[in-house]
Amino acid sequence: MNPPASANARTSVGAPKNAVVVLLDSLNRHLVGAYGSREFATPNLDRFARRAVRFDTHYAGSPPCMPARHDLLCGALDFL
Repeated sequence: MNPPASANARTSVGAPKNAVVVLLDSLNRHLVGAYGSREFATPNLDRFARRAVRFDTHYAGSPPCMPARHDLLCGALDFL
């Protein structure tokens, strides 16, 4: 069942966009099927990736997990 036209207009104009960031500690993207891996079966992540926007380039402020999470969640990225 489709929502009424007024509901569509209300949600499509000026509505905030939602974002989900999947941050996996100790799992490199080259091990996920959505990025070409055949080493492990990752059907749920692959299905999620087919329906989402995938990024091919990401810069972390710090390679270890804890500082990288801090940088991502606090917006403290430094590209210098």
